[in-house]
Amino acid sequence: MNHSEITVVLKEASMEPLVMASIMEYMNQHHQDDSWHWSALENSLTQLVDSEKKAFVDLRFRSKDLLKKTFSLDQLNSLRVFAKQHQLGIAQSANILPSLSLSLDRKQILYHGISEVALISKIKRMLGNHRVMEYYFDGQQVSIFLQERIEGLHTFLQQTMDGIPLSKLILINRAYSTASIVSDREGMFVSLYSDDEQMNVDELLDDLSEDKHINELFTITPKGSFLSYKKEQRHLIKVILLALLVLYFILSAQFESFVQPLIVLVTLPLGLVGSFWCLWLSGQTLNVMAFIGLIVMLGVTVNDAILKIDTINTRRDQYPDIALDDIVDQACELRLKPILMTTFTTVLALFPILIGSGLGNELQQPLAWAVIGGLSIGTFMAIFWIPILYLKMDKLVNRRRVK
Repeated sequence: MNHSEITVVLKEASMEPLVMASIMEYMNQHHQDDSWHWSALENSLTQLVDSEKKAFVDLRFRSKDLLKKTFSLDQLNSLRVFAKQHQLGIAQSANILPSLSLSLDRKQILYHGISEVALISKIKRMLGNHRVMEYYFDGQQVSIFLQERIEGLHTFLQQTMDGIPLSKLILINRAYSTASIVSDREGMFVSLYSDDEQMNVDELLDDLSEDKHINELFTITPKGSFLSYKKEQRHLIKVILLALLVLYFILSAQFESFVQPLIVLVTLPLGLVGSFWCLWLSGQTLNVMAFIGLIVMLGVTVNDAILKIDTINTRRDQYPDIALDDIVDQACELRLKPILMTTFTTVLALFPILIGSGLGNELQQPLAWAVIGGLSIGTFMAIFWIPILYLKMDKLVNRRRVK
């Protein structure tokens, strides 16, 4: 199996659809039997953070027949057909090579009265008794020996054991086996993979589940960065929901109200919308640095909202005779400058990262875009919408108390 990589550099991003259409047409005309895929080059963040490179999609196929120590020709050919249909790469462990399997002829061993243990020891000495590692398959321990060079199978079989040639004591089975063995904790497998991040993975998994022939032969374990990302995304959502719940109870204790913390929490989704919008416009992805930027942005946004509401509550306690509308106006005027100064200093401090170049800037640009986009919307919310929501919430609470 030959593997080649070609890098195409585009002068403009708008040329990508035209170039990809030309490449696809050429491959379909001249390389119909080959599997191929394309993906964007890694940026510096991916190269530094992803120390263990994973394929975007990695489907691991394991034989359902646990007694077999290798894959059959029918199984490997079925994988090749499926890989070609879905433009997937196939691991080198699926390459087929002719092999010889040597086993002891126990009838002849008993007939000639030869010790089986002594015969095995002699064969090990002839092939090289250098055990380099062990692996476990189906509950069995398989030893790997470093084989010394022998002149040939014919010469090996002409060796004798108590005057009997080994050719009469050993059975030779000609077969085909995979060129290499790849295994993990669950056993031996062959991978079909793709690095095309534009692939519809859900559709691929649906086609795989509907392929009865493949499912009769294999047990499939989906792996890859796509599934890892989805798993991490679900975990992150759970953590965020738990953090919001804890934040709500803390603010409820601080404000002595179950309603006012909801005003603070309303600012968070809109701040996230601003961050995602800026990340999308700038062509960035949701990576580690972007998530750090989201956390920073949410912290600043929540802080602005808390200061505004706390100032309103403090002035209401100090001046109970003044109308609530006037209290809110005074609190907004009092906190306007600190909120704007916090936002402007943060945005201006991050702005050089956006216009700079180099490894450091490339790594930090997702963080900068996330913070700038979220603070832009969050500041707008803190200045205009929080006072409005505060007044609306207060009127609703008062109406319920009157009733």
